[in-house]
Amino acid sequence: MKIVFEWPFKTYSGTLQEMTYQSCRHGYLCMGRDWVKPDNTVNNARLGRIAQNLIRIWDSANPAYKEDLKLYARLYKAQKLKAGQFPPTAYSIFVKLMYAWQRSSAQQVDLATVTLAELVELDAAVCSVAKAVLAQLIKPVKGYDALNYEL
Repeated sequence: MKIVFEWPFKTYSGTLQEMTYQSCRHGYLCMGRDWVKPDNTVNNARLGRIAQNLIRIWDSANPAYKEDLKLYARLYKAQKLKAGQFPPTAYSIFVKLMYAWQRSSAQQVDLATVTLAELVELDAAVCSVAKAVLAQLIKPVKGYDALNYEL
């Protein structure tokens, strides 16, 4: 349904009072729908376990590694994204790296149980930004070779 707001609001994005709102057409249109709680499924539970484990790994990672990912995100924004596109965050790049590594790994990797120690022991391609680019887990940007801090 189309939503009309009174001044000074043109549009709104988010969930409020059992309705989910979405801003469209650069803030000139607002769409709304009833909020529906997602069903608890086996896949949702698995994704939740993976997300919790990746947060644990991220929280215990080397701060210099996180800074490298932040710098990669800024370089990616400057070199790869068009104007108006939202840049990725360091954490979103980390999650993308982990899923890409899982798909490309010759070993059976379970992101719900893998630990930081195991990643370091395996010398996984996600252990530094430069290794990840060389393994083609993320797109190369100019200057990626200097992003060598380990996880």
